[in-house]
Amino acid sequence: MKLIDLDLPLPFPSPKDEDWQFTNIAFLQEQEYIHPQILSGELVEQVIGKLTPNQLNCLSIENGQLLPNFTLMEGITISSEQNFPLSGHDWDYFAYLNLQTAKHTIYISIESHTEIDVPLEIDYLLTLDQALAQPRIVIDVGGQSQLILIENCTGRSANYLHNLVLEIRLGAGAKLTHLRCQNESLTGVHTATTVIRQSTNSYYHHLNIDLGAKLSRFNPTIYIQGEHTQTILQGLTIINHNQISDTHSYIHHGFLHGYSQQLHKCILADRSHGIFNGRIFVNKLAQQTEAMQLNRTLLLSPHAKINTKPQLEIIADNVKCKHGATVSQLDPEECFYLQSRGISAPNAKQLLTYSFAGELLTGINNQNWQTKAKALVQAKLKECWLASA
Repeated sequence: MKLIDLDLPLPFPSPKDEDWQFTNIAFLQEQEYIHPQILSGELVEQVIGKLTPNQLNCLSIENGQLLPNFTLMEGITISSEQNFPLSGHDWDYFAYLNLQTAKHTIYISIESHTEIDVPLEIDYLLTLDQALAQPRIVIDVGGQSQLILIENCTGRSANYLHNLVLEIRLGAGAKLTHLRCQNESLTGVHTATTVIRQSTNSYYHHLNIDLGAKLSRFNPTIYIQGEHTQTILQGLTIINHNQISDTHSYIHHGFLHGYSQQLHKCILADRSHGIFNGRIFVNKLAQQTEAMQLNRTLLLSPHAKINTKPQLEIIADNVKCKHGATVSQLDPEECFYLQSRGISAPNAKQLLTYSFAGELLTGINNQNWQTKAKALVQAKLKECWLASA
């Protein structure tokens, strides 16, 4: 199967489209893909017999299919739904590709007034070459409930397209910490659309770490649909070689007393290319909104490049909003200071680079995931310095 042969309501993206002007994906049209096999009833029973149950609240999605070896805490229910309705949203081409060609939606519900003290972890894994894997998940977090959601995206195969759609609905007073790490194969392509809907007094904290894939595109969209909400949106991109990482975010403030803070950092080495397009919209009804947005980029190579476009659109007249972007290299004076304290030049550069990334890692409130994330970030930074040496 080729994408060029599919009949979708949206045309295939091209650099002529404003949202894709820096990301040429024409090569994907001619790529031949295969659909991973959907497990039949007999095959599911065979798989259950071969699999060892995972840890509590851990879901495994291999090649787009949910494996049945999971155990969930009380208060969490899961089902596989066909033609499950998603909320209204301006879906892009890849989201449409998922919605029209993937058969099932994984629906997860968290009961109201429930504190889930063990994180809900979703592990996405690609093991087939040239696979088109398209998980689609909807999560309802009931009012006054608390949850930590962890997504891990990895790939062991080649020339695949991993195309995810996730919608999360937060009830009134719900609190969600959402930790996500994309560390896929450097020959694979990763695209993901995440839509968050926040009700009154809800809290949402998201951290996305983007390390892998030949080309990755992440579209986090947040709709503020109630008063007195808090939104923390963070991203950390570390890439090297010829990797391309594209983040297009959107936060829509639609009610009074909303607070949002966005910080996206990029560390780019070798001939890598980073794209950040962050848009915050404050409509007329969202008075007394406070919104902040910042993109900071560190270039480790003269050949690396960044295209950054922070945006604020404000219709309300009683708000506190600011945005900005910085692009820089390591400060020679800071390197010299560390060297004067007996630290070698390579170690000084690595220390400064890690401290640039570390600001985002220190705020993680799950120790196990924080330890894993730090190890992955440190390993990726070593690769970057070798590539830029």
